[in-house]
Amino acid sequence: MRINRDFVLSKLEKLQNEFEGYYGTDLTDIANELGVTWHGLQKRISSWESNDPAFKGLRYLGRNRPSVTLNEFIEIESRISSNPMSVKQHILSELDVKRKATGKESLAKTTFYRAAEQVTLSKFYSDFMYLWFASNKIKISGSYSVKEARESLSSIFTFSDMKTPIGPDIQIMY
Repeated sequence: MRINRDFVLSKLEKLQNEFEGYYGTDLTDIANELGVTWHGLQKRISSWESNDPAFKGLRYLGRNRPSVTLNEFIEIESRISSNPMSVKQHILSELDVKRKATGKESLAKTTFYRAAEQVTLSKFYSDFMYLWFASNKIKISGSYSVKEARESLSSIFTFSDMKTPIGPDIQIMY
C-alpha cells in the first residue's frame, strides 16, 4: 500500500504544534491508520526528511511519550518546594483528578513517586549538578566546572604544527 505523504505530514505537523514533536507511538498510530508497518512508515519518513523541506523541521522526541507532563512535573516541584513535608499521596490524588477531567489515564504511583524523588533530590542535594559523578563513584575536584567542560567539547582541536621535542636528553630510535 502506498503511504500518503500529505496525510502523514498533516498528522506530524499537528503533533509538532501540540507536543513540539512526535513520538514513536505516534508513528505506530499513523501506521495503523494507513494499514502499513511502523518500520515501513519510519523508513519513508526518513527519506522524506532528507529530501523534502516540509519534513526537515519536524522533531522526533523518542520512542514513548513521557507519562508525567512538564506542567505536572512543575506542579509537583512547586508543591514539594512550598511544603517539603506535604503528603505526597494528596498531590497524586489531585493530579489524578485533573487528569481524569481532561480524559487522560491516572498517573501510576511509581511514576509519580519517581518524579517526586527527583524533585526532592534537586532541592536538598547541594551538588545536584554533579549527581551523575557521585552515583558512578567518580571523585571530582572542587575546581571542576560542567559548563567549562561542555564549552571545551565545542572547541576544535587540531594536531597541525606539532613537532616532537628534540633536545639533548631525548634520543630518537630508528
